[in-house]
Amino acid sequence: MNLIRPVVALCLLSLLSCSKSQPELTAEDLAGEKFSEGAKVKAPLGKRKKQKATVLEVYGKLARLRFADTNVGWALLKEIEPQGAVSHPPKEDTCDAAVGDRVRARWSTAITLTNGTVDEVYGKLAHIQFDDKDVDWALCADLKPIEEAESDEGGDVEESGASAAVTQCKRACNGNCKGARNKAKCVGACRRSCE
Repeated sequence: MNLIRPVVALCLLSLLSCSKSQPELTAEDLAGEKFSEGAKVKAPLGKRKKQKATVLEVYGKLARLRFADTNVGWALLKEIEPQGAVSHPPKEDTCDAAVGDRVRARWSTAITLTNGTVDEVYGKLAHIQFDDKDVDWALCADLKPIEEAESDEGGDVEESGASAAVTQCKRACNGNCKGARNKAKCVGACRRSCE
């Protein structure tokens, strides 16, 4: 009998810890509309005011939207008009990023990566507080640590030998062609001669 109690307590403890990772959904959470792809809504993009958007995907408490201005981003279902019904993300979806991690991520449809800090992780998504004070959700798979992102984009990473000399030569071309009649042609010819 004494051996069974610790086993039962351990089982109950493990059940409680599982329920903490995905809290119970309230009646308010479930009360919203269940959106399908193509649904028309109004939602905020980052910290902007609500604007017209089309639902591309629903993921737990979030919806991926295409806004009228062609931006694509995530919004909380509770912030969408009409309000959407919340569900849990699939348990198998995970994220390597953790709250507090410094990362580089794309904001909406931007091509460049922007520095920010992860302030929430939800399944396969991370909520990023960008250094310019804007916010957005990003797929965890697309996040890059700041060091890795800088080396991928040719940031201030130390190069060796001929590669560094070529880069330095190409960077000097813009200044070397000041005052040229056709600056674009001059810079192009200068950069080709560096290789």
